[in-house]
Amino acid sequence: MCGAPSENTFGGMTSTTAPVERPADDLATPAPTPAPWTTAQLIGFRLLVSLGGGLLVLSVWGSLLLAPVLAPVQTLFGRLGALLTGSTYEVITSTATGDTVSIWQYHFGWAVTALVITVVWSLLDRRRGDYRALGGLLWQAGRIALAVGMIYYGLGKAIPSQFVFMQLPTYALQPAGDISRMNMLWGFMGASDGYSVVTGLVELISGLLLLSRRTWILGALGAIVSMTQVVLMDTFYNVPVKFLAFEFLVIAVAMLAPQWINLVRVVFGRAAGPAPRSGAPPARTGPGCAAPASPSPRSPCSR
Repeated sequence: MCGAPSENTFGGMTSTTAPVERPADDLATPAPTPAPWTTAQLIGFRLLVSLGGGLLVLSVWGSLLLAPVLAPVQTLFGRLGALLTGSTYEVITSTATGDTVSIWQYHFGWAVTALVITVVWSLLDRRRGDYRALGGLLWQAGRIALAVGMIYYGLGKAIPSQFVFMQLPTYALQPAGDISRMNMLWGFMGASDGYSVVTGLVELISGLLLLSRRTWILGALGAIVSMTQVVLMDTFYNVPVKFLAFEFLVIAVAMLAPQWINLVRVVFGRAAGPAPRSGAPPARTGPGCAAPASPSPRSPCSR
């Protein structure tokens, strides 16, 4: 029997063999099966993926690297939003007078579409117990989109180029009463290269930290700080990217949602609890792999 001492006799002499220790992998207990989600959780997640995932592509990526590709799609949902609200469709343009009606139209058009997708999805997929894998994929997509956005806009400030046009005589010689609130903000930011560089470095470093699985929490916290300032300035100075800045802030807050309890405990000087997975890929499993509770540093199952 494994683990029990045995006696061997050789020429009248008896020797005792030490018990055989079972490998640690054999002693590991299997991980408990996660509980299935409730109906409310399933429907809420479907709505989150439909609405949030769609806006992640349509609005966030549509305002960054994929703008030329997604412009026709934005137009399609903008026309849908205009039809549903009974308003006249407006072409999506960027102005110095605030967000245009067209931005509201395509956001509303997609919101209605997401509700329809959620209803159809709930009717067709009733047997699914959870969407943890899809949730991890959405988390990763949000992290990469936020990182790209922070790096993109951070570079425009860290390398003073976003506000330099306010130094041109066309703008510099305008009477203060004729300057829009957006151009007033642009002149304020462009008047000090040092302030512009510092704010840009906060955004840039936060974006770079988001790219690493070891430092993404610091990056998300930095994004919350910088995007809160940007949302306030864009809102009260009527800059026409309020939607995008607010969406960046929502992504950063949502990414940290599983970590908020531990962060609050640390702020009040209490010990943090177990770290949630936060969209991390599942641990390796297979022959010889122990349960993921405490993998050995040299184990082939550890990451």
